[in-house]
Amino acid sequence: MCPGGTMPQCGGRRYGARTLLLAGLALACGVAGAAGSLMAIDLGSEYLKVCLVKPGRTPISVVVNEMSRRKSPALVGLLPDGERVLGEEAYSLAIRYPGSIFGGIRDLLGRSAGSAASTRAVALHGLRGTLEDHPSRRTAAVRVNETDAFLVEELVVRSIAALQS
Repeated sequence: MCPGGTMPQCGGRRYGARTLLLAGLALACGVAGAAGSLMAIDLGSEYLKVCLVKPGRTPISVVVNEMSRRKSPALVGLLPDGERVLGEEAYSLAIRYPGSIFGGIRDLLGRSAGSAASTRAVALHGLRGTLEDHPSRRTAAVRVNETDAFLVEELVVRSIAALQS
């Protein structure tokens, strides 16, 4: 408090009643707006996990996939007929189409095709396809055939999109 006892003091600054009222109102609105749900995604090199944080009795719940598992394979498949397969389905088709299923692509995000980290990630995860740099973005793209090349970011987004269903 100030020597006069009328205005609160914080860190050497004096704040009037109107400022404190507005700050309290903003804080109350922020707390009231936090009543919604939040989805958290754990994007790993091999698996994806999703968790819902919501108000109520059990605030955190782990979401299960279509196979009733808590974690889904972080795989994206681009089959020769143009079909796109994701997660568990891509995992089951990896034996049949080894050159069309991509895993461990998270480790290539934001890296150029010729970087040492990209070379290590390709060796570690056995990534099929040819890595090349995108002409304007200078980040890695995976060439799956003569006509199609996909940015690593596109493939990661496709694996995350599988979580929506």
